[in-house]
Amino acid sequence: MPAGFVDKWHQHPWHQVIFPRSGLIQSQSDGNQVVLPHNALLFVPANTWHTSEAICDTQFLAVYINPSIEAGFPAHAQTCLVTPFLKALILEIIGQIENAKAQIIHHLLQVLGDQLATAQTYTIPLLTPKDRRLSAIFTTLIDAPETPYTLA
Repeated sequence: MPAGFVDKWHQHPWHQVIFPRSGLIQSQSDGNQVVLPHNALLFVPANTWHTSEAICDTQFLAVYINPSIEAGFPAHAQTCLVTPFLKALILEIIGQIENAKAQIIHHLLQVLGDQLATAQTYTIPLLTPKDRRLSAIFTTLIDAPETPYTLA
């Protein structure tokens, strides 16, 4: 995704794991706004409205999961710290998809569900300015990020 690319609000009938390998993605879902660097991921449950924007040039992996697979996936959007094991697991799942070994993929997805259930949450809080004038500008931009105003 090139810098500034916006994947507009959408939903789909499958779960999604969004994992930036480089760059930064800012996503919104379930009323939460998160920033995802290369060491974090976002799990988006099926039928959840979400949007993402590339803050800078970003390469990411997306894993789409059939929600009929019983693997204990979270019911709400969740950010997670990506450990070396979780990164290797995601890469292995993607590699197995290319080989179309359904039983192996199913087992790997169960491990992924377990990892998401126990993963450390990862958040970069959006800092709100204390000055009332700056706070008004900040709130306006958060509510309508497409506002065409410049600093001038």
